[in-house]
Amino acid sequence: MFFCYRMQETILLFCLSGLFLSHHALPPIKSYFYLDQKLSWTDAQQHCRERNGDLATVDNVADLQHLQESRTGFNYDDDLMWIGLYDDRTCWKWSLGDQDYKLGQNYGTWVGNNPDFYDNEENCTVMYTTGGWMPGSMGRATRNIGQLPLMGNLKQRSTFKIKISSEADMTDPEVGARFWNRMQETILLFCLSGLFLGHHALPPIKSYYYVDQKLNWTDAQQHCREQNGDLATADNVADLQHLQESRTGFNYDDDFMWIGLYDDRTRWKWSLGDQDYKVGQNYGTWYGSDPDFRRNEENCTTMFNTGKGLTGEWVDTSCSEQRGAVCFDDEEPHYIALPKPMTWYEAMQSCRSNYTDLASVRNISESYKVSALIPDQGWIGLHRYPWSLWSDGSSATFLNWGPGEPNSSRGPIAPRCVKMSVNSGHFFDEECGLLYNFACQGNLKQRSTFKIKISSEADMTDPEVGRQILEQLHAKLAELGVTGANISWVLKDGQVFHKDQPRKT
Repeated sequence: MFFCYRMQETILLFCLSGLFLSHHALPPIKSYFYLDQKLSWTDAQQHCRERNGDLATVDNVADLQHLQESRTGFNYDDDLMWIGLYDDRTCWKWSLGDQDYKLGQNYGTWVGNNPDFYDNEENCTVMYTTGGWMPGSMGRATRNIGQLPLMGNLKQRSTFKIKISSEADMTDPEVGARFWNRMQETILLFCLSGLFLGHHALPPIKSYYYVDQKLNWTDAQQHCREQNGDLATADNVADLQHLQESRTGFNYDDDFMWIGLYDDRTRWKWSLGDQDYKVGQNYGTWYGSDPDFRRNEENCTTMFNTGKGLTGEWVDTSCSEQRGAVCFDDEEPHYIALPKPMTWYEAMQSCRSNYTDLASVRNISESYKVSALIPDQGWIGLHRYPWSLWSDGSSATFLNWGPGEPNSSRGPIAPRCVKMSVNSGHFFDEECGLLYNFACQGNLKQRSTFKIKISSEADMTDPEVGRQILEQLHAKLAELGVTGANISWVLKDGQVFHKDQPRKT
């Protein structure tokens, strides 16, 4: 009895401590492989993950050398390849394990002033065969850098030792076989049954369903949420295909349907502290009808001195334009002017490297101080990430825009939404108030069924015995901090337990 309990505790420890490929296990052994196939970053990531790996992580010079060596012997017509570093609109991360990456702190071989975040589009990373890194666009076909070879690193297996105290002869193969059978049962019960679903388990399975009812985007969103789901999210090509299949069998008079991607044009952020800013609610001295989102490029903010008053006025501007800037230093709180023209992202990096960040202007007092340092016009810290969120709150990294999209140039500040062409899978931006059919999604619960063998003198046909066993399982899970698991018996012929039939000899 003691041996069986120790085995359960030990296996549970192995499951929870990471010996089954969690972040507490030994560091992954990086085994890079080069794929001579041109894919978008998102499809490259999916390809690697389907092979139990991920896009390549590069933590040091040795990794970089191994990456370069992995391409030896290939004939290739392109000097660039994808690696796993990407910007999820809040910070840089590696695809493998979503590890944070800090510019200026972690290892990197960026070329020149990169990453330069050209027009908020370059949120993935490509590597030259020479080892230099450059930002690359994930979803815009017009940049011609979206189809690149890729590299990945394989996951490892973990091997561990266990110490057994037993009077049995452990050199006896039969004893070892019985021991392994008990071990397998315990692993199946506690590790593979889904009781420990978390970030080490398989991701939730998306289940799409098409709604043949024309609603505006907001009402469609509400409809999906009332069904315990949300408007559809598409993170890769496979999701697009499943979305398209969800409409199979319907007779429809329109090729388009709403999905969950939207752009809240009132939602901006200050670079300093990543503080939210809401147009029309927070302090702002916007000029005329700005922000007007001209050419869908004006996602950063310039403050200019009109010479007519003490407070400057704001205009939304393309982040790639060249301006001076105003920084803020919180050690001895004061503002510093940077007269040299640079892009918004270069200005942000310069301020963060030398001071604290680009200046925030949250009230009239701060406006006076910043405006006094601007002879003509200069960058402040206000910016936005367009088309960065899905309805379910997840970050948008896969944007399958149709030709010329998004095209809502100089539109009103009101939010914009996305309709998807069922035939092509392309995204098109649209006024949220128009009526279309739509697709919802829900995450299917993963359910596992497993068998256990019990040797007991108790009456296993007694429902009370079964109830007590379930209580013990729930108590053990609670003791280990596992919540949300629902365990129940499966009835067969009206019974939970069935006697083993003696084997014929």
